Amino acid sequence: MNVQEQIQEYITGEPEPKRSDLQVLHDSTGLSANKTGISVYILGIEDKKYLAETYGKGLGKASVTGYCIRFKALKNINLEILEAAMRYEFESQNEKAT
Repeated sequence: MNVQEQIQEYITGEPEPKRSDLQVLHDSTGLSANKTGISVYILGIEDKKYLAETYGKGLGKASVTGYCIRFKALKNINLEILEAAMRYEFESQNEKAT
């Protein structure tokens, strides 16, 4: 079994509605399911206050640390804000590479 198959098996093994939430996020970025919900890791940001200060207020019911956004379900957050945070990390990594 390759890594992609392992990931899909893991997601498929989660109960709904977490399974659907994980699939949406997996299609976008790195994530982790845990007992209390879902964590999205946004690595590479040097300023550990940036995520909370920039995206925290508009995100909804989420806990934001220096590199992680945790929430119970997608219905509890503003998905557009989460996607903006993920895009910021992706774009900043691309700028560093050039």
